[in-house]
Formats: sequence, structure tokens, C-alpha cells
Amino acid sequence: MKYLSVILLAGLLLGCESRGPNAVKTTDTAPYIIGSITKQEKGSILVEENPDVQEPTKDGGKKVFLFISDETIILKQVGDTTLRDATSSKLKTGMKVKGWITGPILESYPGQADAHRIVILP
Repeated sequence: MKYLSVILLAGLLLGCESRGPNAVKTTDTAPYIIGSITKQEKGSILVEENPDVQEPTKDGGKKVFLFISDETIILKQVGDTTLRDATSSKLKTGMKVKGWITGPILESYPGQADAHRIVILP
């Protein structure tokens, strides 16, 4: 019985792991997107690589709604390398940002994902 419980627990844990092509680890060093905030809604921002490109497969066509929670790290870049703490109230339409995500990406267009970290660029 113990052996069966261990197997079931291991299966459950493996089944909960994000493994799909759209899963992104928060330890990735490269941001998922670098672009401009083009829309703000309560608890989320729309970031677009190039707002003029409307095709997701074309260069600059990446767009994603980043959902902001209490766990989202928000920073402001000052100069070339200095990062300072910021809050979601500092995020404004037209700002250029880098966005890292956590968990899966909903494959709508624009995509949708939970924001792990957002850096406001100078």
C-alpha cells in the first residue's frame, strides 16, 4: 500500500509540472518580451514589441497581456545598470518595458501570462 501511495504521489507531482512549449521558467535570464505598454486594465498591461505589426508571426509581432499580482516584481531602470524598486502605479501607457513571465502562456493573440518581473526602461 505504501508503494502504491508513493507512485500515485509521484504521478500527481509530475502531472502538475509545466512542460509544454509555452512554459517559461522564472529563472530564465532573457525577458519574454521587450516592448511598449499600449493598454492598461485593472491588474494587467498589454505589452507590444511593435504596435504597428498586427501579425504574430512577423518580426515585432509579439504582444502579451501581463497579469500583475502582489508577487510581481516591478523595477525601474535608472541609467545603464541600476535598478530601483517601483510599484504598478508607475506603469503607464507608452512606457517601454521588459517583461518576464511565470507559468504557461495562454495562446490567444495577444497572449496572456502572469508577470514575474517587469522592468521599466529609461
